[in-house]
Amino acid sequence: MPTFSPLPVSAEFYDLKAAPGGSAWVFLRTTGGEGLVYGTSDGGVSWRPIPIPTESSRDKYGIQLIDESHGFVQHGRGLLATADGGRTWRPVPLPPGHTFGLGARFLTATRGWYQDIRAYPDQAAQPSSMWWTSNAGESWSLLWKVSADQPAAGAIPLDGSKYVLGFDGSLGWLRLGAGSSQRLLRTQDGGLTWWESALPGGEPVLLGSLVSLPGDYAILLARTGAGWWAIRSRDGGRTWTDRVSIPITDLPGASDNPAFIDKDHWMVAGGNVIHATSDGGRTWHDLRPKLPAGIFALHDLWLFPGGQGWASGSDAERGGSLHVLVTRDGGATWSLSPVPHL
Repeated sequence: MPTFSPLPVSAEFYDLKAAPGGSAWVFLRTTGGEGLVYGTSDGGVSWRPIPIPTESSRDKYGIQLIDESHGFVQHGRGLLATADGGRTWRPVPLPPGHTFGLGARFLTATRGWYQDIRAYPDQAAQPSSMWWTSNAGESWSLLWKVSADQPAAGAIPLDGSKYVLGFDGSLGWLRLGAGSSQRLLRTQDGGLTWWESALPGGEPVLLGSLVSLPGDYAILLARTGAGWWAIRSRDGGRTWTDRVSIPITDLPGASDNPAFIDKDHWMVAGGNVIHATSDGGRTWHDLRPKLPAGIFALHDLWLFPGGQGWASGSDAERGGSLHVLVTRDGGATWSLSPVPHL
């Protein structure tokens, strides 16, 4: 058995967002609760602090990275945008009456959507709305709304949780929650009308993330009582044809999100191994990557065509602190990236 010597840290890893070309941001919280963002544009060789002009660094946070220059910081009282890698920021107007920045999601520096994601515990009714902007928030168009005064928007009901999984301004997907089972709605007309999408399998399912891939392919990550599945679409998510199992291992405190590199090549971490497929999940094989000293388990993976990629890795088999790792050979070899505090 290996001897576990946790690596020294003074902050907790919360999130990483990466873009092609070696750019990435990480969001950390110090042991005192302070929120910190660091950025790299050289594949994790060096990192620089990204100052965030907010009233309270202990606010709720989210980060979005579009490219090396453009990104967003979401917080509980607004949304900030940068066009110079985080050196300067400007406030982004949100839809009328809304201030919760974590409801915003941008595809480019100017095009994105906003969803009212407030939760209302202990009641079936869950009011929500969705808006679209194509000018960086200067104006917003209401796509749908459900409330006590408007208890349905076509197929979207007032009762149950609602979450937009993806939207490109025309085609989009909405997850509807009802107890231990969820449904998928889709739109093909810019969010004005929604229809339920049939999913293979038939049993109750919990829906995770949705990934659009080159060549008009899409993958919907889902969970049933039997495990995790990749539900596949060959027409960009308009219809869902079949599903294949994914070997995700649930560990306490770990979230092992797969990396879908293209329609055929997927990877998912499983402790000190990586489960990989090169035929769209029909067959899987195990890779035993070379990990840096002190790292015993991989978790979330972010991989790009060409071999560049990122991972979160822990300094214990179960639990431990998370660190940022980088690979340049498609996951065969990993090194610690020198993020301050980690």
